[in-house]
Amino acid sequence: MRLCSDTKGGNLSQHQRCLNLCVSTRRGSRTVYARNLPFLHILLRAQGRDAENLKWLKSVTSAKTMPEVRDIAVKRFLEEEKVLAMR
Repeated sequence: MRLCSDTKGGNLSQHQRCLNLCVSTRRGSRTVYARNLPFLHILLRAQGRDAENLKWLKSVTSAKTMPEVRDIAVKRFLEEEKVLAMR
């Protein structure tokens, strides 16, 4: 529970590393495993991390740097988070 409260409050010292660990490459495309989605959701809603999260979301959803996300549900989740981060 402490990890979740620290994450939600934006107090994780390794926030960027945790974001990167949530995304995996499988068979040539990026994905987020279902077990990582709740943690990723909390990471992306962390207080005071909006600019950092938006930058990360843009890099993950662009196919220029890495293989694109092909899973429709994961892609929709990441796009929705990107829209919320831009508000």
